[in-house]
Amino acid sequence: AVSLGRKTRDQILGPILAKMRACFDVASAEAHKLDAAVSKSYNPMGSNESNSTVVRNNFSICGTCKKLTCLKKLNSNDQNSRGHQQNNRNGNDQSR
Repeated sequence: AVSLGRKTRDQILGPILAKMRACFDVASAEAHKLDAAVSKSYNPMGSNESNSTVVRNNFSICGTCKKLTCLKKLNSNDQNSRGHQQNNRNGNDQSR
């Protein structure tokens, strides 16, 4: 439609961007639902010092509290997930 001159770029993108914004707003408002679902299968990374190592301090600013965060990685001996262990019991190792 744009290439034929029947609609402008804004006429096409306007509704698409509005819908994307609405989806983003809902996802942001309901992020706690995703957090709750993920926490049923995964332990919080860095919840204790034995399961992770700090890769970089002052990595970014938290979007909620505006404090500096650090980047962590799991120690190689920690699977950090009840879900991973459950999948292994079912023969579905998804770590490969």
